[in-house]
Amino acid sequence: MKFYDEISNYYKYIFPMSGVTLDFLKESFQNGNTILDVACGSGEYTIGLSKEGYKVNGIDLDEKMIEKAKEKSRTENELVEFKVGNILNLSKSYNNKFNGIFCIGNSLVHLDNKDEIEVSLNEMKNLLESNGVLVIQIINYYKVLNLNLDGLPTIKNEEKGLEFIRKYVRKDDKILFNTILKIENNNELSNSVELFPITYDDLIVSLERIGFKDIELFGGFNKNEFDKDKSMPLVIRCKKA
Repeated sequence: MKFYDEISNYYKYIFPMSGVTLDFLKESFQNGNTILDVACGSGEYTIGLSKEGYKVNGIDLDEKMIEKAKEKSRTENELVEFKVGNILNLSKSYNNKFNGIFCIGNSLVHLDNKDEIEVSLNEMKNLLESNGVLVIQIINYYKVLNLNLDGLPTIKNEEKGLEFIRKYVRKDDKILFNTILKIENNNELSNSVELFPITYDDLIVSLERIGFKDIELFGGFNKNEFDKDKSMPLVIRCKKA
């Protein structure tokens, strides 16, 4: 977690809120709905939806990220509740239900295996009202594995002098996600974390087994058609059965 503590100061510059993503979420959830942002990071989309009239909660495992989210919420006068909590036992953090839940930013694949992913999806399902909407976004690992891709495009923020380099290395049934964040004064923050590269078809099987219906696949938040061989993002929208 030390790496994420360190990059919490730069997170909103590396991954600024996208209007396209926010519009997709607004389309997915009815205005006034109660929404849970799982693995919310520094709270960009949590606060963004709150400004649009949604009643939003955010939860993340990293304390520094939650501190940043709370600070931003106070600064922008948005009454958003943020908690530190684990995606594997969301029910310990909430005893109420939500109309919608979203987990984006490739967060789901930080779990250790398919069983853990199913546990987390089941936790989300249990917190949803009947017919509640779930939105998931990860990388299309079918393409990554089949083409043996060695990473994701480097992210640059020239205004802030930041560069975020992202590389993949295969390791048995995992992928090592090696990153370098270049910051001011030629300083660098490096990290390596294991990801479980669940593919779209396995994810669909898990969602159906857990009890989700009306499963839609997109090749991004712009609602492009998902192509398993070409799409880099994978966005899934479904409902609790």
